Amino acid sequence: KGNVLSDFGKMEEALTAFETAIKLDPKLVAPWNGKGNILRNLGRKEEALTAYETAIELDPTFGGYWFNKALLLDEMGRHGEAEKARQKARELGFDC
Repeated sequence: KGNVLSDFGKMEEALTAFETAIKLDPKLVAPWNGKGNILRNLGRKEEALTAYETAIELDPTFGGYWFNKALLLDEMGRHGEAEKARQKARELGFDC
């Protein structure tokens, strides 16, 4: 639901949907990543970083989560950390 709402530009509603999914099962990884994406789009970068880091903590083997973190870190001007996250994404086979 969060992804669909996001596609329609309803960011606050999408955020609520992701947060509801997280409350139902905090160990589901996709809602944490989705929450990070929405928060990033809303300019809430520190919160987005926390969401991405939670996704990575739950599943450190998916390069897409590392890549999203890298993009955000670049936006935050933290380029050294971004490159480390991007390298991890590449190591996991994510084409970035």
